[in-house]
Amino acid sequence: MKRPIVILHPLLVFVSSILTLALAYFLYINWYLKIKDSLEKYWQTFPPNGPLKLEIGPFWPIFTSAILLLIIIAGLITIFIYYQKTNDLYRRQETFINNFTHELKTPVASIRLYLETFLKHDLKTEDIKKFSSYMLKDTQRLSTHIGQILQIARLENKKEKYQLNETDLNQFIKSFIKENSYLFLEAKIHETMNPVDKFTVKINKDLFEMVLMNILTNALIHNHQQKPEISINIEQINQQVVLSISDNGIGLSKIDIKKIFKKFYQANSSKLARKRGSGLGLYLTQQIVKLHKGSIMALSQGTELGTTITIKLPTS
Repeated sequence: MKRPIVILHPLLVFVSSILTLALAYFLYINWYLKIKDSLEKYWQTFPPNGPLKLEIGPFWPIFTSAILLLIIIAGLITIFIYYQKTNDLYRRQETFINNFTHELKTPVASIRLYLETFLKHDLKTEDIKKFSSYMLKDTQRLSTHIGQILQIARLENKKEKYQLNETDLNQFIKSFIKENSYLFLEAKIHETMNPVDKFTVKINKDLFEMVLMNILTNALIHNHQQKPEISINIEQINQQVVLSISDNGIGLSKIDIKKIFKKFYQANSSKLARKRGSGLGLYLTQQIVKLHKGSIMALSQGTELGTTITIKLPTS
């Protein structure tokens, strides 16, 4: 995409428009006041009881025009903000398409390579099992990406109804980690909550599994430690159950923390740049948490200092 000519840059056009309006209004008031003063001085030369008498009009037209000018400026500012947001969304969509195409092509190419190997060579049973396991991982990767897009479409449609059931969040997380332990073999997971404590919340289990999967896999992917570590803690504060998931990964900058839950957004860190993704995982996570009438936020002391994702859910 060609870069816009500097003189036609939207910011420059916007600022020029505002300055032009302000200057025009200043000249208009200045002209009005000068004419008013000139007429007053002129009519003062006539006798006070002369046959002619001039009354200078009220000041309200100036006040009204000032209000109209402010409305015009507010409209310009609104249009400019909308343009900037649309332009930002377009850039993120373009990045998403490029990265997501890569995310889809890589497992497809991998599966194709293994299938061609099966056709060209007589493989041992052990090799067939090993390559088949790799292919299964690639198909799971494809399924995850496709599932994310379909799930976002359903959530944004807001027509589909999801059933929420009372669930002990403590046991639910323990079961999830146990059932998906093969995904976290390289990591050390600390569960700091008491095994006997119950934290009852109303959740849709299928959706909340996606929340945990997105957060935990992010903690592993964006981590260059020899042994990634993840800490999970649950506590009840007033009428909320607070779930905190911390890691020892590369962390986030202050700018990234404000934006990571936006659609298509990907952190700009150079270390993160090598870890391609769709930019949809945390956006989907936020939408699911909102569906559960909860809130989610990210905290980090900075790059190289890990990240903590905190989810607050109402108690049932």
